Amino acid sequence: MEALLAVCAALLLVLMISYAAAAVALNGGKHIPMTVRPETFGLSYDPVEFRSDDGIELNGWFVPAQRPSGRTIIFCHGWGANKGEVLKNTAFLQRQGFNLFYFDFRCCGESSGTMLSVGALEARDLDAAVSFVKSRRPGDTLAIYGVSMGSMVAFAGLTRHPELRAAVLECPFSSHNQALARYAWAKFSLPYYPFMPLVFFFVRQRLGFDPEAASPERLAAGLKAIPILAVCGENDPIAIPAIGRSLIAKLSAAGELWVVPGAGHAKCAETAGRAYEEKLGGFFSSHVS
Repeated sequence: MEALLAVCAALLLVLMISYAAAAVALNGGKHIPMTVRPETFGLSYDPVEFRSDDGIELNGWFVPAQRPSGRTIIFCHGWGANKGEVLKNTAFLQRQGFNLFYFDFRCCGESSGTMLSVGALEARDLDAAVSFVKSRRPGDTLAIYGVSMGSMVAFAGLTRHPELRAAVLECPFSSHNQALARYAWAKFSLPYYPFMPLVFFFVRQRLGFDPEAASPERLAAGLKAIPILAVCGENDPIAIPAIGRSLIAKLSAAGELWVVPGAGHAKCAETAGRAYEEKLGGFFSSHVS
């Protein structure tokens, strides 16, 4: 009897931990505060508001290029982050002739909402952002940049929006389940078994659908021929370089991998410095005419 009670207690503990982990995944954990804005870099900008198709109010910034330009890049931030965190690493592109459009995904930064999804619900936010930019800049050539969770959203967006001519994916993941599992291990030392299958189950139950269906590895083979630059940190414990290498290998389209020596997760710009600016500026300049 004591042994049975111990087994039941262990199973209950596993269920409780898995449920709690799923809840953290869907609320973004400890959100990064909004501390970086365009004025931090002396940039002029237009604050904008728009809605996703399910009514979530989204907040963004349109930063015009230093000189009038018909090229606009849309930016997708990471899990629990915000548009300011992407701006601080990519503001240099404004000087290189690009309009920059930053926005907060639902439940992040200055946008409304109560639930994240590690990429699946955020796809609706990206669709709204692309529609907003097209309505405001109908003649512009568009490109996209995504980091961490945002890289999955950006990748999936390429399959729905052929007007996106090029993409930079920093710290990319191949799938939603992979992203959840690697975050759980790196941040909380939560092993895959017995927890993650239950975490995936609880996430599916809360969302009402399986986010894995929109994973990059499932969409890669059918992607149109579009230039993609995958940027990985050599010392990234979450989105390890092997993931970026595997994703690029699956592409039927043009893909390039850049591994930044010594960089951790989402720290490629900080680590590479001037080389980061030259690499991204050169890539977008070459492919966004």
